[in-house]
Amino acid sequence: MNQTQINKKQSLSSKHKLILLGFILVMTFLYLSALSKGLNIYKETFSWLISCLILIYLWLRPELIELKFKQ
Repeated sequence: MNQTQINKKQSLSSKHKLILLGFILVMTFLYLSALSKGLNIYKETFSWLISCLILIYLWLRPELIELKFKQ
C-alpha cells in the first residue's frame, strides 16, 4: 500500500464528520436542557465532558469507525 492509499484510509469521510459533529451538538443541547431544568450541575457536566471526549477521540482516530453506507 502506498502513502496516498494509507492517508485516504486514515482520513474521515465527510459523512463520518457530520455524524460525529451531530452527536456532539445533540449532547450539548441535552446538557443545556438539563442545566435549565436545574438538575445536578456536576453530574451533567461530567457526563457531557465524557461524551464529547469520546466523540473527539473517534474523530481523531478514524480507523476505529467502520460505518458502511449504501451508495
